[in-house]
Amino acid sequence: MEEKKFIDLKNKTNVLVFHLRTEDGKETGETLKFNLKDVELVGRYDEMFSQLQKNDEWYKNQKVIISKQQEVKNKNSFLSNKQKMLYEASKEYLKKQAKAFDLFLGNGGVEKLLNHDTFDMDSIAIIKEYIDKQILPSLEITKENIDKEIKEKYKVDIKEEVLE
Repeated sequence: MEEKKFIDLKNKTNVLVFHLRTEDGKETGETLKFNLKDVELVGRYDEMFSQLQKNDEWYKNQKVIISKQQEVKNKNSFLSNKQKMLYEASKEYLKKQAKAFDLFLGNGGVEKLLNHDTFDMDSIAIIKEYIDKQILPSLEITKENIDKEIKEKYKVDIKEEVLE
C-alpha cells in the first residue's frame, strides 16, 4: 500500500477577503476574495466594465426594435407580442449583466452580494454601487493604478540586447 504524500498549502497574505453581512449586521457566511497580486484583476475589471456597456447598448437597441413592432394581443395570452418580446429581452439583459459582474466578482459573486435574492433591474445599480464605493477603494483600483499596472505588466527591460 502506497503512503499518501501531501503538500502543505500556505495561506496567501495578498488575498483581500470581504465578509458579507445584511443591513442588520448578520453575517451571511459568504465572502468575496480578491488576490491583490493577480495580474488579471485589473483586466477582469476592465472586461466587466466593457461588457456592462455593451449590454446596455444591446438592451437599448432591443427596446427600439420592439417599439417599432406592431402590437398584437392574443386572446389566449395575458401579454401582447411587444410585451413578451420586452420581457424576453429584459430577461436576457439581466443574464448578460449578471455574467458581466461575475467576470470581476468571481463565479456566484452577484448571488452572494444579493444574499441569494433575485437579480432584477434595481440590482444592477446596487451592485455597481457596492463595486464603486466599497470594493474598488479597498482594492485601490483607479484609472491611474490601471494605467500603472498595465505599464508595469508589459514593460520591457531597456538593457536587454536585441538580436538583429
